[in-house]
Amino acid sequence: MKFKVGDRVKLKPKLYTDSSHNPSWGGRYGKIVGTITSIRSDPHYQIQLCWNNREINIYKESDLDLIDSSLQLNLFREV
Repeated sequence: MKFKVGDRVKLKPKLYTDSSHNPSWGGRYGKIVGTITSIRSDPHYQIQLCWNNREINIYKESDLDLIDSSLQLNLFREV
């Protein structure tokens, strides 16, 4: 498993119909990020997450991409 609880992820585009429950990255709902809330023992849909829009859904590991937090802009970092 490449993900762990607390990881921030995005849904790969064009896998599901773009909706508030399945917000494709860069789709109609913008760039909504999800946070993994649990890893389930189900062999197909293992990852439960909560999207920033408060929707909750379950996905396969292959449906998601990890968001690299080191690339996110940090406006309050000391220089």
